[in-house]
Amino acid sequence: MFYQTNDEVAKITNQRKAINAAADHTMRGLPRDSDIDHSFLLQLGYTQQGKCAVTGKEFDTSNPYSIILGLINPTKGYTKSNVRWESTSWRV
Repeated sequence: MFYQTNDEVAKITNQRKAINAAADHTMRGLPRDSDIDHSFLLQLGYTQQGKCAVTGKEFDTSNPYSIILGLINPTKGYTKSNVRWESTSWRV
C-alpha cells in the first residue's frame, strides 16, 4: 500500500489547484477553433506531474499566472498535440 505524508498530500492539492486556475485562465484566451478543452488541460498538468515541460522544475503554486500554455511548434497553433504547460520563469 502507498502512503503519503500530509505535506505530500498538501503539495499535490496545491499543484492541482494551480493547474485548475491556469486552465480556467487559459480557456478564456484560446481561439474558438481550438480542439483543446478544460479537461484536456487538467490532464496535461497531471501528466506533467506539476512540472514545467521545459525546465522540469515544479510550478510555483502560489501564483497560477506563472503557469502558461506554451506551443511546442509556434507555426502549428493551439492543438492538443502542440501544447505543453510551462513556467513563465524560464522565459526571463
